Amino acid sequence: MRSLNFITVLVAGLSFLACSSVDLGGKDGGDAAPTTFKGQLSGDWSGHLINKTVSDGSSLRESSINAEFKFKNDTEGTFIFTIPTVENATARGSFADFAGKSLHLTIDKSSISTLGAAASSTSVNYTIIGSSMELSNDRISLQLIKGKKTAPTPGGDDSDENKPADDLVGAWECKDGSGNTWNIVTKSRTEFFAEVIGNSSAPAIWLGGGMTISTAAETGTRATASVINSSNTTYVGMRFFFTFKSAEAITVERLKSKDDSDDAVEDTFDCARKK
Repeated sequence: MRSLNFITVLVAGLSFLACSSVDLGGKDGGDAAPTTFKGQLSGDWSGHLINKTVSDGSSLRESSINAEFKFKNDTEGTFIFTIPTVENATARGSFADFAGKSLHLTIDKSSISTLGAAASSTSVNYTIIGSSMELSNDRISLQLIKGKKTAPTPGGDDSDENKPADDLVGAWECKDGSGNTWNIVTKSRTEFFAEVIGNSSAPAIWLGGGMTISTAAETGTRATASVINSSNTTYVGMRFFFTFKSAEAITVERLKSKDDSDDAVEDTFDCARKK
């Protein structure tokens, strides 16, 4: 089993990195993205659910999850959450926007105890940036990407997805077309971090976000990734394609636009698994 101790070192180092003048491009995207709350939230989402009450390393810590939001008016509607790898794992009810900062969820029916019991209610803070969204409170975090829902895994169990021996999990090192060094960590099949070091004296920057396995083609498995947090807010919403060509190599395509209707590639570079 491959060691991922590098992840701990990287994440610990991110806390003191300042904003950077490293130029990653991709600053002209997003103009065509929905700007209203209704336009941003409505539709299908997929990603992962983190149970904050469970310790890291537990098989109960993370689950794949799908979400669907439909509106009745500009601020209220209905939701459905499903865990595709667990039969009949569903929570449904209604939501209402509160002060543009949080969603008040009224749960009518639920077989997902992490989200809440039937006939209960809870509130989650939300952050929506382009096609990425996080819903969170002191118990849970849902990190989601807008688009096609995750399909059920044959056999109904994805417990092997996040094991460190997974070829899609690891630490990778590469250089982009501008000579910047990228240290990328795919922490799981749903979460990534990156540290970008410029070829000058500019401070490094960090990027973090979610990713979704989108296709498995002859050229390798492709994941769609989107930045949710960064030490430089310019890059929040930046999108990537990660193509896992083998257990030792991935290709990164950095997309020019933050708008998920435009998949034009601005830069492509290859990465090797960090030893």
